[in-house]
Amino acid sequence: MLAEYHKLAYYYDEFQSAEDLQIRIDLILEKIRQYLKNSPHVTSVQIADLGCGTGLFSLSLLKRGLRISAVDISEQMLDLVRTKTDSLPTVLKKNLQIIQADLSEYIFPEKQDVLLAMTDTLNHLDSVQLNKAFLTAGKNIRPGGLFFFDLLKYEFFATERGDQTIFVELGSDNVDPEMSMIWENEWLAEDKLAISNFTFFEKDENNKYKRTTDQIVEYYHDLNTIEQTWQNSFSCLEIIDYPERKLYLLKRNE
Repeated sequence: MLAEYHKLAYYYDEFQSAEDLQIRIDLILEKIRQYLKNSPHVTSVQIADLGCGTGLFSLSLLKRGLRISAVDISEQMLDLVRTKTDSLPTVLKKNLQIIQADLSEYIFPEKQDVLLAMTDTLNHLDSVQLNKAFLTAGKNIRPGGLFFFDLLKYEFFATERGDQTIFVELGSDNVDPEMSMIWENEWLAEDKLAISNFTFFEKDENNKYKRTTDQIVEYYHDLNTIEQTWQNSFSCLEIIDYPERKLYLLKRNE
């Protein structure tokens, strides 16, 4: 199922690498210049960031002059995107559209040049939802358009998400942190899914800690399965290998 990231949304950026983000942004722009026909200027490209989260990719691309539609099902995530845009110049804001929607169902009024589904977005979908998402993507992207998405590797699920418990503290000092989090992972190999349970302890104005919980379910998808979902609408241009995930670049058939 699609993850809505309730409490976790507010701490999401703490677990993302700014350096890794910029490397992937540079790669995306390089591939757009290389493969996208009829777009002499990258800034003329219309990009939809599916499962945009807190807007890390959306806002990085926006600041480079691109037109962005940021799509997410989580209102908490989109609230954070809106907050981040408050200080941006009006000339940039007018190139951003924020949409709360299910990426496997939402149809854009106009065809997009590029679709993104980054940072494990599609791992939040089961096989039925994934198939639906590719069908919807085929309707949303123009012929010759590009679809970038990444998926976590089996090895990552089995090791990093395999029955591990992680303790995280955030705040001004570790003796009395603003927030403590217990992150419990369970990897169900037979079902090829990982369950992550998060327990948060947040300090309130009375210096007492309030307990809240969140849960994320992610699914492993192998190459043979996903090839079957895209083969009618897309052709694969590249598969780029990273330690934790693979980045896929597809082209919409013309």
